[in-house]
Amino acid sequence: NHPLILLLVCGTVVGLLMSLVFKYTSNQSAMAAVLDRSRGHFLAIKLFKDDLRGMFFSLGCVFYYILLRLWYSVVPVMFLVVPLYFVMSQLFLRFEYRPLAIGEECLVELQIDGKSWDRNRDATMRSDSGFTIETEPLRDDNGQAIFWRVEAHEPGLSKLRWQLGDSTIDKEIIAADDCNRLRETGSRRPGTGWLDRTWHAAEPALEPLPVRAAVVHYPLRETPIFGFKFPWWVTFFAVSIIAALLAQPLLKVRF
Repeated sequence: NHPLILLLVCGTVVGLLMSLVFKYTSNQSAMAAVLDRSRGHFLAIKLFKDDLRGMFFSLGCVFYYILLRLWYSVVPVMFLVVPLYFVMSQLFLRFEYRPLAIGEECLVELQIDGKSWDRNRDATMRSDSGFTIETEPLRDDNGQAIFWRVEAHEPGLSKLRWQLGDSTIDKEIIAADDCNRLRETGSRRPGTGWLDRTWHAAEPALEPLPVRAAVVHYPLRETPIFGFKFPWWVTFFAVSIIAALLAQPLLKVRF
């Protein structure tokens, strides 16, 4: 399961689905008319280069039709935004970060609510046997956060635990022998905010506690293409757009 291949497949499928949604939720006849008029004015700009007034008129019409096409795209975009957000959040859990390799270290961060910082700045952390806490806690009084460095010793899913007064919270942490294999790698156990909970859905949200989030700073996953390293979402959207454009004649959709 090479991450790049799966990302290309996901991008292609999403691009085709977006094309179908666009086709059945947009005014395709109006889109076709606007495209035809745009082509006519592009042709006029090429043919009548000596007519400066006519060329600027055609250029203005082209910009007007571009804006009109954007206006016609508003309804399809409204249908696509919510499903695409949840698709992206699931891809984020798998493609943004990779598990720790055996012997690899990373930072762990506990973000504490500013109002309760003074009461909880001495929070302690414990780890399961698969991980070792390498450093004493480093406290950031300005950011109301505490940092530790941990090292992975065994593959598998483990837990980190914090004691804050009478409350105990935990956060999953994962290590693997084969870091290239895709796994759900949730870097953040979210707070109570809706966006935080939906984008970081690998673990249940924290209860209303004096903690904003618990974060494991995993290494970023790399999916190089032709020797260049792009963020996964750039590759995903590029493949989706290319797939939609290539399928345009087959699906008979106008963008």
